[in-house]
Amino acid sequence: AYDERGGVARIMVGNHDFLIGDAFFSQTRARPLPDPTVIEHAGQRLLLTHGDALCLADVDYQAFRDRIRQPAFVAQFLAQPAEQRIAIAREFQDGSRTATAEKTAAMMDVDADAADAALIDAGASLLLHGHTHRPGVHPLPAGRRLVLGPWFEKESALIWPADWHPLTTPQLAAPGDIASGGETIVGPFTWTPQGGGEESLLMAVSATSDRANIDPATFFPCATGPTPHW
Repeated sequence: AYDERGGVARIMVGNHDFLIGDAFFSQTRARPLPDPTVIEHAGQRLLLTHGDALCLADVDYQAFRDRIRQPAFVAQFLAQPAEQRIAIAREFQDGSRTATAEKTAAMMDVDADAADAALIDAGASLLLHGHTHRPGVHPLPAGRRLVLGPWFEKESALIWPADWHPLTTPQLAAPGDIASGGETIVGPFTWTPQGGGEESLLMAVSATSDRANIDPATFFPCATGPTPHW
């Protein structure tokens, strides 16, 4: 098991699994991670949150979220037989699908002002969340908002070459030889962004008697994948 190798799995619950309780953590030896949580990583303060609490434009969802997380509702729900709980959950899921089909993507997205305020309150520069299933990197006045993709479909990363598109400028040659350990500047090149928010650029570099960074033999993440897209 992961914990037997010295690891500690921490789980932040979301809108689908918020009823995970002490029995689960006892049996799996995982530990709950409060929402939100601030961590220090690579010299930066990161604010972690599931993300649904920041989708303020979806007032119906926020009201539903508040209602089903009330201790009285949770206690009443858990007191029901398993068959009844499953039936209630399926009814909620069906209602959610119907409601989602009638809402715009913007309505169900994270509120930028709320996200910025959360960063400021936490003294963090990076906000990392999921929920919306719209992976990307979005600049904010106080930092950046990094959105994870749906974990059940694929990892929130880009894999060479399937997830990349060639630039308008296909190739640039370095101006002369580069000494071992040396540096040079190559450019300029033409680039037209294809979507909103921030985008990732992957530069493939090669030289005589030196493997390219996209050569799988290097075992670099950009060659073998996945490469985090932020």
